[in-house]
Amino acid sequence: MEESSLEGLVGYFTRVLSQNEIVRKKMSSVFPLIDFGCCLRCCLCFLSVRELSVYQQQDKVLSLVFSNFDTSENKRDAETLIIKEICVVCFGCLQNILNDDFLNNITTSIKESGYEFDNYQLNISLPASCLARQYAMYYSIVEYFRKKNECLFDDKVENDFVKVKEAMKWVLGPYLSNKHHFTFQFKSEFLVKIDYKHEETAQEGLAIISSLEKSNYKRKIYELEKEKEKEKQTNEISSKVKEGLNEMDKKKLLEGLENGGSKVETRAVFDIYFERMGVYIAGRYNKLTRNISQTPWSFGDEEEEQEQQEQEQQERGKEIGNSVQEMIGIVLKDYFQFTSCNFSAAGREDIDVRMLGRGRPFMMELTNAKKINFDSKLFVEMQAKINQNKNVIITDLQMSSKNDMSILKKGAEYHKKVYSCIVWTEKELNENQIEKINSMKEFVIDQGTPLRVLHRRAVGIRKKMIHDLNCRRLRKHSNFYIVTLTTQAGTYIKEFIHGDFGRTKPNFRMLIDCEADILELDVLSVDLEFPKTMEQQNIEARNWLLTQNTK
Repeated sequence: MEESSLEGLVGYFTRVLSQNEIVRKKMSSVFPLIDFGCCLRCCLCFLSVRELSVYQQQDKVLSLVFSNFDTSENKRDAETLIIKEICVVCFGCLQNILNDDFLNNITTSIKESGYEFDNYQLNISLPASCLARQYAMYYSIVEYFRKKNECLFDDKVENDFVKVKEAMKWVLGPYLSNKHHFTFQFKSEFLVKIDYKHEETAQEGLAIISSLEKSNYKRKIYELEKEKEKEKQTNEISSKVKEGLNEMDKKKLLEGLENGGSKVETRAVFDIYFERMGVYIAGRYNKLTRNISQTPWSFGDEEEEQEQQEQEQQERGKEIGNSVQEMIGIVLKDYFQFTSCNFSAAGREDIDVRMLGRGRPFMMELTNAKKINFDSKLFVEMQAKINQNKNVIITDLQMSSKNDMSILKKGAEYHKKVYSCIVWTEKELNENQIEKINSMKEFVIDQGTPLRVLHRRAVGIRKKMIHDLNCRRLRKHSNFYIVTLTTQAGTYIKEFIHGDFGRTKPNFRMLIDCEADILELDVLSVDLEFPKTMEQQNIEARNWLLTQNTK
């Protein structure tokens, strides 16, 4: 750094700190803090400096700035303000945040992560002992000046210093933005997580919690210790330490961490992780077969229930891993490279029911997707590849958002649906009976929870509207009929036809006064205009598929 440039920076930041009355008042605390083993940036934290650019300066600049505030007779040389040891508060995390090797490690990890992103949010997790030591150092410096009959610090500790991890964000965020054009935001869908650990002081945070008088803190930490395999343990323990420190008597804290804690021999080590918030995909699907479910089947813990479900599955010819969600997800995973997905739709059909017509609106939440930037041609390709399986056909595939989930859920509950089913009756119906059925419009039925779902649904009576009912013969002089219904969403059609042993009233069986059962059921329409129609994409996907089939 050139002499003139260095002098300019020192002068500028000296003026910046001088203009802050609180910082100016506390400035004399810097020198005992350094004597206690604090690095220069941790000193800025205790001064309550909230000017981000100050933390971004090299140690040489900061030492000269602090030296300008030294008005004692034995003024220290600026170089002596830069401690050679590892900082007793941050364990080197904030102290060496501008180290070239560290910064190169972070930027290389982000670049090689494989994630596409426009901006990012930085999450830093520090050892619980780091937070404990920051509180202890605060109390130590308060006591130091109290003995000198000076009151430099506020009694409200929570508001009187900057947390180390916040200061780290103030340095790393702008650095990555300015040097590597990674746009830093305090809230982003893409998270860069830096998780620090310091084995040398690992027990300090837990020791503080164990000394608290409130037993619930002890219990919570004990439970956390038993679950060390959980990824979020460090963050959870840190939050409990923070809770405890706010309520803990400072004398108890200082008993274990006098002068902010003993010197440390090792620096904190870190791992870097990446996580993207949910990416949402929407579309419509048609299910053209009667042996696949909407989502993967999950079996209960009880052996008897599992055997029963497996037997039912075999009878229907369903193969494990064969569902609408999986058929769509397996193709999308090749493009988005997500780790898992959640499937939601505007209602659901039974495994033996086809979904015809324009299809059922659906959304998929893709967790931790690496790739997110796709042009229209790639969406055509995705849609066409999904449709190669011929059992599940999708249309209108597109990017969506979490807010659209409410549209889907509302549609599943309130919109109309049209069904067509083949019904067998014990006796052949006469024309009067058919006319009576066809004349019925806008009537309400009471549906008790069906026996077939009683093990997983709450018991209750649900009122559902039948908007339209139509019956016609499948062929002359037979007991088979095609019944078409327009109903309120959530109506159990099978139970309406056979009555479910009287649990649905009125029902089709009651209307014809003889036994009736449903043989096949199709959903013809789901009355929900979501998502938007992608007509040109649908045409291009069909053409893409035809081209592939002719090769």
